[in-house]
Amino acid sequence: MGRKLDFSAPTNAVLSLPQGLAEGIILSDLSAPAMRATLVLIAAAKADGSINLLKPDLEMIAAVRIDNGHRFLDALTESCLDMPADQEHVSYGDAVFKSLDYQPGEQKRFAGIIRGQLSDSFRGAVSEPRWQGRIEIDLDVLRRLTTVPGILMYLKIAGMLARNPSQSVHRMRLKINDAMALFCNYGGQAATKTRNAAGEFSLNISLGRIHRHLITPALIDLGNALEDFDVDAVVAMPENPAPGRAWSHIDIMVRRLIRLGTLSDLNERQRQRGAYKISLKKADA
Repeated sequence: MGRKLDFSAPTNAVLSLPQGLAEGIILSDLSAPAMRATLVLIAAAKADGSINLLKPDLEMIAAVRIDNGHRFLDALTESCLDMPADQEHVSYGDAVFKSLDYQPGEQKRFAGIIRGQLSDSFRGAVSEPRWQGRIEIDLDVLRRLTTVPGILMYLKIAGMLARNPSQSVHRMRLKINDAMALFCNYGGQAATKTRNAAGEFSLNISLGRIHRHLITPALIDLGNALEDFDVDAVVAMPENPAPGRAWSHIDIMVRRLIRLGTLSDLNERQRQRGAYKISLKKADA
């Protein structure tokens, strides 16, 4: 019988990640659970890029069940650095990890251990002046995200919130190039392949397909994961759209929610107010 893992308990923790992951560095070829695990391993890396983490800790922090440690880590080592065309770095296409090894544990005695090393290419990219710094993301939000578009959009939003923490409304405007920069190689989900008379194939993409295949799943995911913010997409139409270009851009709106007091909060305030009045009467007496 398999192990029972409960990922519902809140951690109330934050994950510190390189700023570049919110500004243009994309981890390619990962599923959502694998991306959550990769982000946790990156956050756990020491200053020299070395990683040493117990397998149960990775499972609980990243909210992912790992039944076969070797096979799971093999998928992570296939991930490469992807970047928008206008931000490409010399490390584009290089592996994120130099190595990732799993040492199995002994049942009921020792937990398995994951050891590894971030690649020099990854460390070099995140140390670039344009990408220097760290961002902190809510670990409980990350654990609830179940789609890659949702995770990528959350990282972008985290970067926006870090730059302007007191701002109540944030806007991210996406044209086709902006959207492809946000999703990079994952944007292929929104592309269609066509063949011309010469038999040559080409890929076509539109904001409509980006909205349908990437942004909508991300918004649903974020809606289920975020508690303090509301994220919505507003589609803008040009006055005289060109054929096949009916949408001008998409605005991603991020609004901070104002929490309303619950009935329990109201009762507690009434109780405290009553206790305060009693204390004043005693003082007067």
